Amino acid sequence: MAERLGKPRVKKEDITQYFQKFPKYCQYFEDSPKVRVHIIIPTEYVEKFRKAVIKKYGNFSAGNSNKALQEVALKWIDENG
Repeated sequence: MAERLGKPRVKKEDITQYFQKFPKYCQYFEDSPKVRVHIIIPTEYVEKFRKAVIKKYGNFSAGNSNKALQEVALKWIDENG
């Protein structure tokens, strides 16, 4: 959507009225141009990570894993940026 609109960042108001009826689509179009980070977690930390995500968010899912890692990354950026 950002490429089609010719904008580097898309806001909800940039998205057509039709798609604004669907929050998941709006979130997709808003997140589409954002930076993504891929990490590799050492095997000995996988189970600890899984338990920590479950403890904080209630279950282990891709979305909750992403929330946990985003929280850590933003905290690190604030402390070191």
